[in-house]
Amino acid sequence: MAGRKYCKNSVPGRQGRGKKYPAAVRAEVVMAMISANSICAVARKYGVPESTIRSWMAEEAARPDGAFARARAEAAREI
Repeated sequence: MAGRKYCKNSVPGRQGRGKKYPAAVRAEVVMAMISANSICAVARKYGVPESTIRSWMAEEAARPDGAFARARAEAAREI
């Protein structure tokens, strides 16, 4: 069984532990993940830790009206 590949060195983040990122940053990161689908590249570009991006993507996927859910449904239709 192949293991999941992660970036060699994760981005430490710029906010500090427990601080909130602005909503605009979160929206940009989620949209970048929809188009890029490379968590390593998006983490480096925006300076947001992979774990934070994974959390945001999980929250977006759980929301039926979220941008990620719409993009995922559209991709499923294309397949």
